[in-house]
Amino acid sequence: MDEISEIFSDNKKRNLILWLTDMIVAIASYFYMTRPEYLKRTIDNLDIATLRPDLDPNFVNSPEFFALMQRMVMVVAILTIALIVILHTLAFYKCYLRKKSAIAYVKIYSMMAAVSLLLWFLYNFHIRNIWILIPTAIYALVFVNEKQTNAKSVQ
Repeated sequence: MDEISEIFSDNKKRNLILWLTDMIVAIASYFYMTRPEYLKRTIDNLDIATLRPDLDPNFVNSPEFFALMQRMVMVVAILTIALIVILHTLAFYKCYLRKKSAIAYVKIYSMMAAVSLLLWFLYNFHIRNIWILIPTAIYALVFVNEKQTNAKSVQ
């Protein structure tokens, strides 16, 4: 346990672990969101007749609509994840340089990510989803260990 505390107390290692965790979670999220079963369940839970009363109900239940939604979700997921990768890489690098605003962002982000992954796990509770507790713990450890210091006091 002391080794883990030691790793997360080192700013450079902590930022590298956080960046790797964030990239892995982003890639895993893409594959989770674009699974046909997930998309089908999401579409089934939407009240499309209320959202778009002009759409033909037969079209909404057709394979063409599902294929259209699947392509749309893939494009939106790729663009969103690409934006997250770029912005988080920049934020984590600025945090590595000990910029106060980036440190604050990383602290808030890691807390929100840990809570949201924990809630996802509880909402989708199944033994096969236990892997999500690893990034949850990493985000929580980053939140606990990240301190609001500037670059001059670190060197």
